Amino acid sequence: MLLFGGIDPTASSRRPTFCALINEKFWLVKLKPCRKDAEIVAFFPSPTWAIGLDAPCTLPLGLGRCCMEDVPQCNCQPQNPWKGRIAERELRSLGIHAYVISRESFAKGWIRRGLRLRDQLLAANHTVLEVFPTATKKRLFPKSSWQLKSRREERQRLQSLLREWIEGLPTAEEHLLSHDELDALLAALTVLLHYYHATILVGDQVEGQIVIPRLYTTKSDLLQKPVLS
Repeated sequence: MLLFGGIDPTASSRRPTFCALINEKFWLVKLKPCRKDAEIVAFFPSPTWAIGLDAPCTLPLGLGRCCMEDVPQCNCQPQNPWKGRIAERELRSLGIHAYVISRESFAKGWIRRGLRLRDQLLAANHTVLEVFPTATKKRLFPKSSWQLKSRREERQRLQSLLREWIEGLPTAEEHLLSHDELDALLAALTVLLHYYHATILVGDQVEGQIVIPRLYTTKSDLLQKPVLS
């Protein structure tokens, strides 16, 4: 059985980070809150085909981790004439607004943790892909209008739509998932779509890329096609 992972990291262990595993037949294997970095890494068995991380895995060219301190003391300057990475600009061109990374970013704790988790997962011999659940739901469900993801109605609708993709999910009436749980599932689903060659990469190979689904991808089409290595 092949396994595909997803992580929706929080900025620190004070709030739970949800981790998800699904298999190649689109069945939910496990969805669990973790807190410490070591617990997150240990959640994923070896081998897991790849793990989707909903956090920046790279920084804009010219910036270093020193720039992600709350008050940077370095003199690093970005090479791009705009704020953020090429990946965020390409997402915007697709109508998807993403968090822009810069020396002035306000969520630096989250950025630092994402970079740290990437390092630790790689050290544990996992493959890590940067994913963006907002892009995944907008690409898989383009006819829906997505507003505030924490709203109960929005979570109910997304959970209902995800049940068409992921087997074993409860109905919203049985157990309504939090937006963090839903993002972890979307992250894992993006990795599974990547396995099925149903994704594209946005961004620059050197600076860093984000994996997002192809438009109009359907589960039935994927299950009918052999996976090419």
